Amino acid sequence: MKTNDEEVAVICLPTDNHAPNVPGSTREYCSICAAEVWCSPASKLLADVIICMDCAPGAMEATGGELSRPTPEQLREVMENWL
Repeated sequence: MKTNDEEVAVICLPTDNHAPNVPGSTREYCSICAAEVWCSPASKLLADVIICMDCAPGAMEATGGELSRPTPEQLREVMENWL
């Protein structure tokens, strides 16, 4: 659940060289370069802005570079599908 008025940006993996590891992931597009990325269900619920891995460093630098902790749902997806 979003608790403030700040936009939430989610960094996602590109579809061109990664399979969708998390069931239910959808093809979305980077808000900066329009590259196609995989967005997991938990990240999709959270995201106001979707950013690809290539654009993430520049976007973070432009906005101060602060990252939030993953939500419990995102951590569950990682534990169930990546480790």
